[in-house]
Amino acid sequence: MKDGRWYRLAVGREGRADPKWLLPMLCRVGGLQKRDIGSIRIAPDHTLFQIAADKADRFDAARAANQDADVPAITPATAPKDGGARRPFGGQGGGRFGKRDNRGPRRSFGGSPFRGRS
Repeated sequence: MKDGRWYRLAVGREGRADPKWLLPMLCRVGGLQKRDIGSIRIAPDHTLFQIAADKADRFDAARAANQDADVPAITPATAPKDGGARRPFGGQGGGRFGKRDNRGPRRSFGGSPFRGRS
């Protein structure tokens, strides 16, 4: 979602923020559907989330009408410095065992190690 409005939620990783409960809560409080919510960035003490630009005014109106004690404070925010783009996990890529250098194809050992055993 390129053009969206960012908001700050006053609960983060330390408050056990999890998208599994954040997403339904935001949909309920803001009168949204799942597809109207873009990126969710959970920091230690707060959460940033993005709402589609065409739904942001509706979200603001619904949020003002639904001042619920069970819902953490939601305030407008600026976009994250990285623009909401995800950084690759681990930084180097290549998966769990790191990058494979360019040594050519892996060698085949000719079948199952269990062949011939009962």
